[in-house]
Amino acid sequence: MKKSIKKACAIALLATSTAVVGANGVILQNNIKPADKLVYAEQSASALTMLEIDSQSQTATVGSTCNVPQARLVVPGSSIELNQTHYTVVSPIGESVDVSNGQFKVERAGTYLVNYEIENDGKVYKATAEIKGQIGKNTIELVENTQRTLPKYVWQSYKRDLYIPKAEVKFAEDEFKTDYDITTTVTTPSQKTLTFNDETGLLSYTALEEGIYSVTYEARTKDGVYLNSRTEEFTVLSDVDFEKEYGIDYTLKFDYSKTVNTSADIGEEIELPTPVGKMGNEETPIYYNIEAYVYINGSPVDVTEYTMNGTKFTAQKTYTIGEQTYTVDNGRYLFYYNVFDALGKEAERTGFEISGVKDTKAPTVIVADPYSVDNVENIKNVDYKLQTNFSNGQNVILKAIYAEDLSDDLKDLELVRYIRSDSQSSSSKDIYSDEGQEDENIFTKDIIFNMTSDFEFDENTMVDAKDLGIDKLENGSYTAYYRAKDSSGNTVTVNYVFNVSSTFEFTSAPTVEFKDTFSKSVATGERITFNKPVASDENDDRLYTQVMFKYDNDVNWTVLEANEDGKFEILVDKAGATSLKIRAKTENDAPLTSAELTADNDIQNYTGFKYGYDEVEILIKDNKDTQRPTITSLSDWRAEPYKQNEEVVLPTLTLTDDLIDYVDVNISVTHVEEVDGKKTTQDFDVEDATVIRSSSSGIYTLSGAHFYATLAGNYDVVYEITDAGNNKTYIYQSVNVQENSVVEEPRFSNLPEALSNGKLELGESIVLPVPEITGGGDNATYEVNIKGPVGSQINKESFTPNKEGTYTIVYSLYDEGTEIESERKEFKVEVSDTIGPEVRVDWNLKASYEVDSKVLIPVFEPVEDESGFNMENSKIVISSKSFTRTIKGTEMASLLEQYKLWLKEEQEIAEGTLDENDREHPNPGNLYVTLSNNQLYTVTYTVYDDSVNQNSTVITHTIKVGDLVAPVLNISDDIVAKTVKIDTVLAIDLSKISVSDDRTEGMTVSDVKIVLKGPSGEVANIHEEEDNGKYEFNIETAGNYTLTFSATDDAGNTKTETREFTVNEPSNDGLTTNETITIVLCCVAVLVLAGSIVYFVVSKKKIQSYK
Repeated sequence: MKKSIKKACAIALLATSTAVVGANGVILQNNIKPADKLVYAEQSASALTMLEIDSQSQTATVGSTCNVPQARLVVPGSSIELNQTHYTVVSPIGESVDVSNGQFKVERAGTYLVNYEIENDGKVYKATAEIKGQIGKNTIELVENTQRTLPKYVWQSYKRDLYIPKAEVKFAEDEFKTDYDITTTVTTPSQKTLTFNDETGLLSYTALEEGIYSVTYEARTKDGVYLNSRTEEFTVLSDVDFEKEYGIDYTLKFDYSKTVNTSADIGEEIELPTPVGKMGNEETPIYYNIEAYVYINGSPVDVTEYTMNGTKFTAQKTYTIGEQTYTVDNGRYLFYYNVFDALGKEAERTGFEISGVKDTKAPTVIVADPYSVDNVENIKNVDYKLQTNFSNGQNVILKAIYAEDLSDDLKDLELVRYIRSDSQSSSSKDIYSDEGQEDENIFTKDIIFNMTSDFEFDENTMVDAKDLGIDKLENGSYTAYYRAKDSSGNTVTVNYVFNVSSTFEFTSAPTVEFKDTFSKSVATGERITFNKPVASDENDDRLYTQVMFKYDNDVNWTVLEANEDGKFEILVDKAGATSLKIRAKTENDAPLTSAELTADNDIQNYTGFKYGYDEVEILIKDNKDTQRPTITSLSDWRAEPYKQNEEVVLPTLTLTDDLIDYVDVNISVTHVEEVDGKKTTQDFDVEDATVIRSSSSGIYTLSGAHFYATLAGNYDVVYEITDAGNNKTYIYQSVNVQENSVVEEPRFSNLPEALSNGKLELGESIVLPVPEITGGGDNATYEVNIKGPVGSQINKESFTPNKEGTYTIVYSLYDEGTEIESERKEFKVEVSDTIGPEVRVDWNLKASYEVDSKVLIPVFEPVEDESGFNMENSKIVISSKSFTRTIKGTEMASLLEQYKLWLKEEQEIAEGTLDENDREHPNPGNLYVTLSNNQLYTVTYTVYDDSVNQNSTVITHTIKVGDLVAPVLNISDDIVAKTVKIDTVLAIDLSKISVSDDRTEGMTVSDVKIVLKGPSGEVANIHEEEDNGKYEFNIETAGNYTLTFSATDDAGNTKTETREFTVNEPSNDGLTTNETITIVLCCVAVLVLAGSIVYFVVSKKKIQSYK
């Protein structure tokens, strides 16, 4: 590569023109010479001016008090101790921290800076030490699924209740758990603060502003130490915008987070799907509860309190309802979801059903130490105690049997052990069996065969086989069977083979090995995670393996348990520890000897046959290595002055250290220029350093490092040396480069600002532009080079990457005669793979099948992808409403080959060139699927590539199985009027309904279900179900009503029709014309009648008077 200028990150180093100071365990060596003298003589350490900072821990726990590392300035002949006037402490957020008596309080997580500054003899020396405050991993999490749920969107005129969610701190590590307080602040778009009720979360507000509201949670310890913070938001839209997007009278709906469960076992906890709220097409926050019902004697009974824990459901075998206990086997369960959102909307109550819930899971057998049936706590599996090989003079021990079952307690289980000789027939009597023994709890005890006189026998926990009529187990091969059966008849048997031989003896020890590569050193506060070690033994199939660790200042080893992922983890947190040992120990059945008594204390010299060991030792940084490296020499600069555009070779550095393999050196070069009192800097990359380490002598040499000085003037060169304890040494050099008198340097004139807009798809190429070159004469030429992932192809014409990543395409312009680079143009290109892989599926299935058809699902065949294929994540999923089957991509390689061979033979058989009986390749059975339901099945092929983005190609096929067509349901338009009077009875005329189905014979109107819903919910039918399908409803409330007619065929396909009508309140706001005429006529009639009565009364009085 030709001479180049490259930008680099400069070391944060503050100094005057004559002194440089570094940080954290620093020796700053002042090797500056006058600018006009460019040859530097080597100096002894005693002649150097150095700033020393005592070794200190790089971390401190939040809440603790931390000592400021002591520092001193060492000058020839004396030293000056730095005190509190010489340093300041700055917090992770840039605030000044109070220091008292050399100590400060660590109140936040993050990096604290201790800035040292001292002036001596007119020169100022500065350095910075870093101390990281750590609190352990923690997060602020919202308490979910309560009424205190924050909405996503609200309309501005909303006036009902809004609730602020409650939050709590989750600590990832128990050792960092502490009491805390959370402060919650609600801020409006105009930055006003709102209050809310701490107990209920009810927000106080009068009117909502349009815009984004923020809810900020900040957690602190009880003594005020910051832990974490989190911000949630909700948006207030104008009524117009909300109505346009969602509708103020929107209907809350929900989907399930996964396919609903179709099966469950008694006693087995299953996870039901979580509801996902929907406002329109967008997800919206919700809270919910799930009710569980089981059918007992034909009626659903609420068993939510017995079976539900959030979304986790566990069916029981018995339920006590009131004073009655019911046994439920092959149960039918109903689950109803009640879903609400933060704005008071409630979704339609719905759910699903799981039938055939019964106990189908066999118990889990546990080989146990002796125990009592009255105390079965903490029983562990000890099958490693079942010896594989016995000599003829050894005690043969049959360990006790225990079992765990999802639905049965120990008293309901049948536990049996029995032994058979491998030479006996299956019909022969067992050599030993727990069945038929006088002691009904014999299964809880060890059985001792071939018991020797010196055996320590315990009659409470052991049984001598001789007392059971078994004199001896002779030489031979045996199998011990452990069988467990639950009350539902589910049975499991586990067997263990063992051998008895008069000639057997252990001649070798077991082996155990860590397969992980461990770091040589770690810092306090780091975590070490590794996999279970691998153990083996030629004489023992069942080894007992432990993982343990010990710090160098510990007396005893600490045994580790694997986490849920099967991995082991150690948090390095022991105060004062300088190293950590991690040990794997495995144990076989060999007898104990004197060698085992000291084995753990001296594993290197262990010569026995019982134990196997593997051990690693890891250095703990900033504790063990407190001695800084010793600078042996720094060679001279060359005598001849350097010129502009010339390669500057840096002095060779030699140093010694007791842990030389951990030493690392970085070099930075900075051009410094001051014009009109303003200081400017430019950083240059250092290239091609050669490093030689000698572990035996502890010597480190760095040579040949150089940079290209394209600018004239002064350059600061800093060597940063770091050892295993993170002690640092900074050596400062300076070199002056004289100006070059070149009149016109060659320059690029037409290169673009970017290539391919800085982005490129993996597999594609860039045609590189040909630059025009001005100046420099005939010797000017250029090269194109690349920095980035290895293996990509580039020349002056094109660039083709073969891996994802960031590439830098570098145009270098230089003079062929002097090989001095005059200009460099760099183009960053981000190469990514965003295209899914190419996949082939030979789909040969029909579009439809009858129920219970057995079909062979075609596999997929990866064809091509630039990044390769990720078969671990790829899969085939066959699914319907009640069925899901997944075939992992990792099975595809073998299945594909098997499938091709099988398919080839299928074709040959169909062509008559191969007889069925001559087939050599069986069908890939795990690709067969039985289509058991009247449903639409979907076969989804999802194939991922190995790109950073994990692109995928999805291919979907559908298969129709059985009857998928819903019945034909005809409802007359006049079955109900558009308006119905209140306080009337609505009768449904069934003659206006007809139903038919192409597969379900005999469907009639009696198969139609009719449901009426009004403003207050569902309206009950006046008639009972047994009233031969009569439907009449009392209309008692005004509002909008919906009649729903549904018919379901034998395959479960449902057709639904709806009719809507309105019921109005009684009105007295005016009279119609007919009503007016009627009233007038009534009034006239009354007047006529009254006149007639008066006439007759008066006439009668006159007649009487006349008489």
